[in-house]
Amino acid sequence: MSTELIGVARPIPEQPGDHVPERPSWDCGKCGQTWPCANAKSDLLCEHFTTPSGALVRLALHMWEAFDDFAARGQIPPDLRERFIGWVRDLP
Repeated sequence: MSTELIGVARPIPEQPGDHVPERPSWDCGKCGQTWPCANAKSDLLCEHFTTPSGALVRLALHMWEAFDDFAARGQIPPDLRERFIGWVRDLP
């Protein structure tokens, strides 16, 4: 009997060229915009289509990683929360 779960959403591995953050700047490694850029947001929502709360949790974890990176450099952006998770609440 297989122990593999069927129908469970799994994160899509990040591929070279994807819109992923560069640390410690937290700019998109592909387009250079602040991360999550529009493409990263779209990718995250597609990846977590059946579990939107999963996207929110993932973004919140990234937000805390970014907070640590920015704090280490002595400059925490005032819009950090809005940038990472604030936009999710505005979705239909």
